[in-house]
Amino acid sequence: MKNKYERLSKLEKKESIKEYANSSDTNAAITSRIKRLKTVGIIGIIYSLVMFALDFLKEFGIFDIGLNKFDNLLVSYILDACLLIFCVVFVIKANSLLKEQVNIYLIEKKNEKK
Repeated sequence: MKNKYERLSKLEKKESIKEYANSSDTNAAITSRIKRLKTVGIIGIIYSLVMFALDFLKEFGIFDIGLNKFDNLLVSYILDACLLIFCVVFVIKANSLLKEQVNIYLIEKKNEKK
């Protein structure tokens, strides 16, 4: 079953997030931290993909700029994969946390009107 936040249109979702952030200082702090978490997660995803590409190029002897400090490429691939998985989970959980908080706010706001 969809919650109140998921039933909103894309524009209404953006407005509800802004309204949630402007409702109190605590909500503004939560929103800014979640945005920061998403930014760090996206940077981690980009970094892991770039390192995957560099490891792949090093494996075939095409290009090596010396960023890979491990002699065993399997270790590098495992580290890159772990970073990618953790960052993707990080971004997904940050999005779901923001949706959850905004949904709670919208429900409380609706109950106050009654």
